[in-house]
Amino acid sequence: MTYKPNKLKSLSRLLPLCLLSVLFYGVMAFLTIKAPDIHYTRLPQVTTGQLSKEEFTFFMPEYPDVERTRSILAIPKELYESGKIFKVETKTEYGFTYYYAKQVWPELDSDKQNETYYAVKQGLFGSEHIILTGYEELYDGMEVFPQNLHKPE
Repeated sequence: MTYKPNKLKSLSRLLPLCLLSVLFYGVMAFLTIKAPDIHYTRLPQVTTGQLSKEEFTFFMPEYPDVERTRSILAIPKELYESGKIFKVETKTEYGFTYYYAKQVWPELDSDKQNETYYAVKQGLFGSEHIILTGYEELYDGMEVFPQNLHKPE
């Protein structure tokens, strides 16, 4: 007497394993597609802006009676006094763009200030994106998600 395996029993044993494999690969495909979105939601959400030029009134030492007005790159006093000034740096890797907070220490022109702004002497340029909100818990080199810049692919 020879033993003949029941094909139906053999298939019924494989069915759970096949279903589990299909479910596993389906979940992996979903996570692969959604991974960037999941990653970006876990990053600190910040808003950025560029520094503007503001009008500052000052007197020149050689002409103390003549008041001068000049448009100079300025930083909000509130932001400067917080001690947390970050610019956004970008890095592209493997087809994805990553944004990082880089702490900066701009030098101010102490003679030029108004009610809401300090004049920037050096250390920042007008073209850089400065983090305006969400900087409270940041540290130098931390990855961030700037909400008002283009969303990385």
